[in-house]
Amino acid sequence: MPSQILNNADWIRTCEILYRGREFTGVPLAAAYNIIDNPIRPGFVAHIVNGEVRLADQDLDGGGFFGLFLSEYSAELDESDGKTIDPVLVQGPGTCYVWNEVLDNAGPAFALAAGETVHLVAVDGRLRVRAAEAGPSVGTLTKVLSDRIEIQLNAPEGVR
Repeated sequence: MPSQILNNADWIRTCEILYRGREFTGVPLAAAYNIIDNPIRPGFVAHIVNGEVRLADQDLDGGGFFGLFLSEYSAELDESDGKTIDPVLVQGPGTCYVWNEVLDNAGPAFALAAGETVHLVAVDGRLRVRAAEAGPSVGTLTKVLSDRIEIQLNAPEGVR
């Protein structure tokens, strides 16, 4: 397992802040997470519950969320250095890119017709088009590109 922190100009994050948004740190990643079962990539949706950062989900705290992960916790890279460094989150309101590789329903599911508002929610830590999904809107889809989406991230919802 890597125990280094990668901060390289060539490293492309799967989440990028475009406008506003506030970087937040200081709350530990939930101790139950392990790299094999719960990889976390930049662009996944985070929530803070009982003083720990978790992957947001419609079944966790009514679908509440805090923001998007900017740091990574996976087999390829452990920016938490064994969970001793708190995760970095981006808190809305703000505009962000999220790359397709972290979206589990990328492609046609992310489509935007003229004049349409597409709300995104958190399901298992990933952004999904609302459709039949429950929970508050994490943000709205503003643009669909070939390799990523652009979203208007909402302010945190249901932090406790």
